[in-house]
Amino acid sequence: MCQLEDTASPDIKHTRMAARPSMQADAETKKSKFSNSTLLSEAYLRDLHSRDELVKLTVPMLRQAVKLLNMVPSGTHKADLVAQLSGHFQ
Repeated sequence: MCQLEDTASPDIKHTRMAARPSMQADAETKKSKFSNSTLLSEAYLRDLHSRDELVKLTVPMLRQAVKLLNMVPSGTHKADLVAQLSGHFQ
């Protein structure tokens, strides 16, 4: 029977543990920025459609817009989502 010893020094373990909270804080900050800056409304989407600027939205924002309008996303590609939203506003 072979026994393996933990060869990592305590300093390395401490460094890894210290890095995780900061990475987690960065992830929470990114999530909160996304959720706060993406307040979509039907009027805003209609305005974007009238100016042919729906393509400027990101795929997650387009998915959120489709769900806001009580529709099921028809595809996963940006062009599919833009076409679905454009069809809704015509």
